[in-house]
Amino acid sequence: MRTNELALPIGVDNFAELRQRGCFVDKSMFVYEIMQNSAKANLILRPRHSGKSINLDMLRQFLSFEGDPSLFDGLQIQQEKEFCRHHMGHYPVLYLNLKTVDAEDFNAACDQLAQLLSEVARSMPYLAASEKLTEYNHTQYDRILHLAEQGSARSKVEMESAPYHLTRMLQKHYGKRAAVLIDEYDVPLYRAHLHGYGDRMNTLIHGMLHELLKGNESLDFGVVMGCLRLPRAGVCSGLNNLIVMNRSYDFRGQYFAFTEDETTTVLAHYGISEKLDELREWYGRSNPDRTVVYSPQDVWDFVDCCVSGRAADPQQDWKERSGILQTLLSRGSTYTQEDYVRLLAGESVSYGISEDLAYGDSDFDGSGGIWSRLALSGTLGIVQPDLVQSS
Repeated sequence: MRTNELALPIGVDNFAELRQRGCFVDKSMFVYEIMQNSAKANLILRPRHSGKSINLDMLRQFLSFEGDPSLFDGLQIQQEKEFCRHHMGHYPVLYLNLKTVDAEDFNAACDQLAQLLSEVARSMPYLAASEKLTEYNHTQYDRILHLAEQGSARSKVEMESAPYHLTRMLQKHYGKRAAVLIDEYDVPLYRAHLHGYGDRMNTLIHGMLHELLKGNESLDFGVVMGCLRLPRAGVCSGLNNLIVMNRSYDFRGQYFAFTEDETTTVLAHYGISEKLDELREWYGRSNPDRTVVYSPQDVWDFVDCCVSGRAADPQQDWKERSGILQTLLSRGSTYTQEDYVRLLAGESVSYGISEDLAYGDSDFDGSGGIWSRLALSGTLGIVQPDLVQSS
């Protein structure tokens, strides 16, 4: 671990910036694990603020023809020399982060998605000049480049097929199949569920992922990240090649969030080892194997408070981050409210936590659905991991 007190990585989800700031807990072997043990298409589910975005951006930097190999100097992944020789910087990569698609109505969400797709196309100017692309490819590229400007003139089919067309172009230009990396896939689905257009967004995202991940001859492999799994009857329909890696999955748990040992090392570096118990009380999360892990964001926020001379105030921090809690509890029954009071009093409540809960499920807003959502998002801790249910 390399650290620099003057550049704590608060709010940073870009791997290059994280390395440049000098604060980094080495999770680079995630790249090796996902490449060696994954399927053609993979859905990785982890709670909020557990390092998903950093890991996916690290994977992008490692694989991409346009990545910077020096970012991995001194990291554990470099010990796998043969692996690095075969994979580092050898792939065209299509990277989509759907966190910006969070509008309150469907048309606005489509505008945001179109803007995102246009920006992705704009980041690949070499495609516009590529002599390996056909006239049809160039026409498609130009359409994607200007999707954000088309407004109502663009079709749903264009939106769904744009990422697929980009993988086809990448394969033709580079002569190699593409890696597809999608972050925060469930942000648009969750927002749509809250605002009443869930079915339309499910259909749109389903169409996009189905073209990208199912039968796409230009796909080498795909990784999708989020908090909750894809709806069985919506986005997931027909994607029988998608392997779901949730909290109960056998490996990769150590590559998300900070372990107790890693957190102890961080606190010791800043001379605040005595704060571990306080940090654990407020922010410790229980894994299914009963180990305790911490959100990287929580750890760095806590360190910042301590080293800057400001009093660490976890209680105030939770008040500021309780929007999801208030939203879901407002939909619960009287029993849900009573259970919430018990939690505030330091007691526990007993529910089976379903990792297969999906946006749009009829019981999503019931008590079991609420506690599952809060536990899987990392807002609540799981005291008895054996109660976690997965298909």
